[in-house]
Amino acid sequence: MRSMPAKQAPYASTKSALVVASQVMAREVGRDNIRVNVVVPGYVAGPHLDALFATIARRRGRPVDEIFAEAESLTALGRIPAPDDVAEAVLFLASERGAGVTGVALDVNAGLWIG
Repeated sequence: MRSMPAKQAPYASTKSALVVASQVMAREVGRDNIRVNVVVPGYVAGPHLDALFATIARRRGRPVDEIFAEAESLTALGRIPAPDDVAEAVLFLASERGAGVTGVALDVNAGLWIG
């Protein structure tokens, strides 16, 4: 699960570029009281992850529940984030509670960093 598939350079590069662009934009528009942040979800529970893990399970000849368990075991929190976890992060950053936050990339991945 931890190894990156081949040919991920374009994907990884564009993700990193978005983070750097948000930091530059935060500095440029901060004086206008505009905040710029990035939410970086990892695996998120739902139909797309179900399909991905089903494909991985087929390739490995293992039950899909084992793939889920393996992924969960790799996170610091021992679970896969739900869509609501990502939404709550976005709501925090967009709310007045996040008024002092700009130029950050907030990982919502239950403590799983790929790479």
